[in-house]
Amino acid sequence: MKFLALRSMHLLVLSCLASAVAATALEAQTKPAAAKTNTSTNTSAGTSSGAMTQNVNVVNTPTVNVGTLPAVNVNSLPAVSLLGTPAVTITGTPTVNVGTPTVNLGAGSTVGINGSVQVGNVATSPVFMRDVDNPARQPFQQLLCLAATASSCSVPSSFTVPSGKELVIEYVSGGCVTADASSFVNAAGLHTSVQGAVGFHFFGNLRIGPNSAFDFGQQTRLYADPNTNVTLAASLIGGGGVCGMEISGYLVNLP
Repeated sequence: MKFLALRSMHLLVLSCLASAVAATALEAQTKPAAAKTNTSTNTSAGTSSGAMTQNVNVVNTPTVNVGTLPAVNVNSLPAVSLLGTPAVTITGTPTVNVGTPTVNLGAGSTVGINGSVQVGNVATSPVFMRDVDNPARQPFQQLLCLAATASSCSVPSSFTVPSGKELVIEYVSGGCVTADASSFVNAAGLHTSVQGAVGFHFFGNLRIGPNSAFDFGQQTRLYADPNTNVTLAASLIGGGGVCGMEISGYLVNLP
């Protein structure tokens, strides 16, 4: 009987120990792990592990799409490095306010502007301008002569407008002479060509008979295209008529 009592007590102790071990294992599986605290600091540069300023380098070929209307303010002098060939697409109409940055363009670079550009022009710092078509920049004059006999003139009766230039004639002067009783002059003027159309321009009511002379001078505005001829023309009747004309104007560069 004593043996049975001791054995029952031994079994009871073992049962209690097993229950305690099982409870401890269950508690370890269900209890959350304690959060770890990182107390490390970066002292190599004398700063903590908080927010730091980093450089941003774009080394691939990104595509940036701006679909809204952002306002971009550049008030300092940022350095932007683009190592690839990025494509930037702006589908709206953003407002860009530029403070005082410096924009450098390499040799051969171009900037395209679509639309109008407003340039400030104050009295203390005016914008310099130049009239590229100022008549004084490329003045032009030419003497022409036409006679019934070629030996009577030492200058040509026509000339060719230089390539890439438009001739503007502003003034003409000249005269005609008949040297014998059988000579007449009925008209004198200039042939010019503009856009393929040839015109004859008369100067004065010129009609003189034998042994006579007539002088004229007239302000005008005539045009002649590049590589076309400007020719003195006159209706000379008989064998002794001679006409001369001096033209004055300027040349304009054509694109």
